[in-house]
Amino acid sequence: MAKSRKTFDVAELVKTVNRKNSLSTCDPKLREGWNALLVDILHETNNYMGYTHLTRSEVPYGQLAGIIRGDSIETNTFPDETRRKYYCRKV
Repeated sequence: MAKSRKTFDVAELVKTVNRKNSLSTCDPKLREGWNALLVDILHETNNYMGYTHLTRSEVPYGQLAGIIRGDSIETNTFPDETRRKYYCRKV
């Protein structure tokens, strides 16, 4: 019996991870895991286009933001680096 090849929409996976990174209240270690898996998939499919950190207004109330912008790039702080929004070629 021949194996059938399964495919999925990379852009939909990016949307799902971005939504989870924005809305989740779980331990950052979980976000680290799905972020690492997503980055691997994006690189393997030649779709990686970088990411940006989420601001306070993009995460649940009481949760740490990915970035607090300072007066310059040097004064930005990153309370929770797992709070990211990824970009890909197909989104």
